[in-house]
Amino acid sequence: MILVTSLIFLVMLTIIALVSMQDATIQEKMAGNSRDYNLAFQAAESGLRKAEEIARLTQPTSTATGTFMLDAMFKHQSTYNIDRTEIQQRTMQDLEAGVVSPASFVYRIESSGAGPGSANVVLQSTYMD
Repeated sequence: MILVTSLIFLVMLTIIALVSMQDATIQEKMAGNSRDYNLAFQAAESGLRKAEEIARLTQPTSTATGTFMLDAMFKHQSTYNIDRTEIQQRTMQDLEAGVVSPASFVYRIESSGAGPGSANVVLQSTYMD
């Protein structure tokens, strides 16, 4: 009788151990995916800031594209696109006086970041000169 009870107890402990190992494996995968997403987001945000700096300093005439590697060891890569649009801002006073205001430029910036896993993040920004 004691032998049967101890065998049942041993089977229950084995099942509990297997379930907790599976739970730990799933949690580790979730933590890894979260890390990959955060790294991809940081790469996209870095590309966005770099593209805004390029738009501010060089004022590209039409479209500019670039790719750069943030960290070769972990394969963080960022790609950005800059599209320029010319706008004319006029106030009611300008229209009444017949004054033509100088043109301003709006840059639509899109940056995508790739993390070490399969995580990809795309961010967009509008920069006005």
